[in-house]
Amino acid sequence: MKTLTAKTAWLPAVLASALALTACGTGGTEPQQAKGDNGAAAPSAPKPVDLFIYTDVTDEVFQATWGERIRRQFPHVTVKHQQGVKGSRIEDLVAAGTIPDVMRTQTTTIRDEYLGLGLSYDMRELVQKHKLDLNRFNPVYMQRIINETGASGGEIYGLPINSPSPLVLFYNKDLFDKFGVAYPKDGMSWDALVPLVQQLSRTEGGVPYRGLTTNYMSVLRDNAWSHPIVNPNADEMADAAKWQILFNNLKRFYEIPNNPMAASLTVELQLFYKERTAAMYVGQINQFNSFPADLSWDMVSLPQLKEAPNRLSQLTPPYWSITRQSKHKDEAFAVILDLLSEDVQLAQAKEGKIPTLADKKLEQAFGQETPALKGKNTKAVFFHPFADPTPLRKAELPAVPLGKQQTILSGAFEKVVKQGTDVNTALREAQEQLKKELDTAKAK
Repeated sequence: MKTLTAKTAWLPAVLASALALTACGTGGTEPQQAKGDNGAAAPSAPKPVDLFIYTDVTDEVFQATWGERIRRQFPHVTVKHQQGVKGSRIEDLVAAGTIPDVMRTQTTTIRDEYLGLGLSYDMRELVQKHKLDLNRFNPVYMQRIINETGASGGEIYGLPINSPSPLVLFYNKDLFDKFGVAYPKDGMSWDALVPLVQQLSRTEGGVPYRGLTTNYMSVLRDNAWSHPIVNPNADEMADAAKWQILFNNLKRFYEIPNNPMAASLTVELQLFYKERTAAMYVGQINQFNSFPADLSWDMVSLPQLKEAPNRLSQLTPPYWSITRQSKHKDEAFAVILDLLSEDVQLAQAKEGKIPTLADKKLEQAFGQETPALKGKNTKAVFFHPFADPTPLRKAELPAVPLGKQQTILSGAFEKVVKQGTDVNTALREAQEQLKKELDTAKAK
């Protein structure tokens, strides 16, 4: 098994001292210590450890994805898992004094639910101790957590877990065939997508068909331009002129006749896989898991933004983080390293999960053992490099969690599309909301 570390330094190699006993009048004897094959004293067994892990997934998913692996690789470790649900969210656990050792933190909430609750722990000491080479990870993942946590000193508050977030363009082959339209292609631009949406947006037999639906919140937030929502150098929205371009790029699709925005982001997705009246959908790759087996679909790479060519979306992965209150940091780190090891990520890549290690063979293995991805254009996920994360905000400036930022931004976009609000007006109102959030953060 290949792991991410050269040694498991936390495993004790304790050699018991020999006790010399002297017998009166006869030859003395010494109790013999257990010895290994080479005659050296064998290391003692690791002490039992209870490890408390907090995530945002069900216990069934946790056990199948990580719990069984931990029990197999670390038989002396007993894991208690807690899903963050009402009454047992991380703030509830902190208030009760039952703080986990390990957390599955999210890019969008790590400021509120980890740093803001006084749980943050800088892993650099453990990285050095366990000789972890951080260059093994795709650099965009490591830079993302540094930027999102404002770690201007290079602090490491988490290691990246397989990401569900790369954006792709899904399409319904049956609808394309029904209307005699050529399938989309990898590497096509947003501009080239317009005529396809125009051809597919129609009413047929009394049924309204949309050419394109999107997870517009993710499309805007994870834009290939790497343009941030909040200015990294000032307490204001980042360059509004660029946001005008990004808004207008996406808005034009919802202005095409017969292609209105749906009631919610959830409905935008359901129109594609459930109602099957949307010919295309731009969303995160993991959403294929919700597609029924009889849906005839495939995918191509995220359409190209002319201002940021040959780039895919940014990534917003989850991370394994250790709490500063944990009394088992070494054990927790060893478990994390194993869960992120090459053999684990290879197996998960084959199951349709995006690897975080910078290894082409892991990308090539993506979806190989996933029935839903059999025969699909899986290379679309990695067709171009992923975009760099948005720039690091100055450490001395107040910070607003990305989750709040994206809610404000997507709300502004919805006003433009659904209410006909002018783009400049919507962005100005978003700027005012962001300013209030920044002022609140500054006052803390």
